[in-house]
Amino acid sequence: MTSMLNQKTLFSFDHTIYWPEKYERVVEYLKNGMGHGENSQSLYKLNVEVLVLAACVGLDAENSIQLPPEKKEIALSTFTSQSLSVYLYLIPMLAEKNTTIDFFRNKEGEAKAISIFEKYAAGGLEILNDKFLSNTLDSPYFFTSNLRQYKGGGVRDLEIDIF
Repeated sequence: MTSMLNQKTLFSFDHTIYWPEKYERVVEYLKNGMGHGENSQSLYKLNVEVLVLAACVGLDAENSIQLPPEKKEIALSTFTSQSLSVYLYLIPMLAEKNTTIDFFRNKEGEAKAISIFEKYAAGGLEILNDKFLSNTLDSPYFFTSNLRQYKGGGVRDLEIDIF
């Protein structure tokens, strides 16, 4: 999908994407497993990849939360360089069911798209963190392949394949 789009033309303005600092431990786990730094248990190499996963999890669970004051940041250029900036529009477009990409094609619209993405990423990180705290596993691969969450009072498997 992303190879068909020119990632550099998706955004006309520079932005910073924020995520809750309190979830740094689960982000590091998904990147490095129980080790320190990239290793054979690494699932992702960059925080930006984990944020995209988290935003998908948050959207699927309809879990959108406000960012706390303590937050970390990632430059828009990191999303662009990893061909992931399309998710900064895709998540908001799926969340705001009756909108098109044209709705986000100005500075305020781009900021709104990023804000929606951030809220779903925070919501997804909350879910991932809860799972992490309840059942730490050696392998992030096993952790993500067995994601289960509560939605609408029932338990169901997440089927997210974004990488």
